[in-house]
Amino acid sequence: MRRLQRAFSRYTPSTHFASFNPFNLSLYGLSASCREEASELLRRGWPGGGTPRFDADAALVLCRMCGFTPGLLFLYDRMRLHREVLRVSCDA
Repeated sequence: MRRLQRAFSRYTPSTHFASFNPFNLSLYGLSASCREEASELLRRGWPGGGTPRFDADAALVLCRMCGFTPGLLFLYDRMRLHREVLRVSCDA
C-alpha cells in the first residue's frame, strides 16, 4: 500500500487527476456505493477520446489488487487492450 501511495505522490495535481486518493480509498470500502464512486472517478479522470489525468498503470495495479473488475474493464478498454477485456470478462 505504501508503494502505491508513493507512486501517486510523484504526480502533481496540475498534470494528473487530483481526486485519485479518494479513488484509492473507495476501492477499499465495502459498500457498492463506494465502488460506484471509484468507477465515476475513473470516468471523470479519463474522458472519452482524451488522455488520462492520472497514472493509468498505477490505477490498473490498484484495480487488480482490489479485484475491482469494472475498473479493470474500463482501463483495459481505454488502453485498447481488448484481449485483456475478454480475459477479465471470461474470468468473472
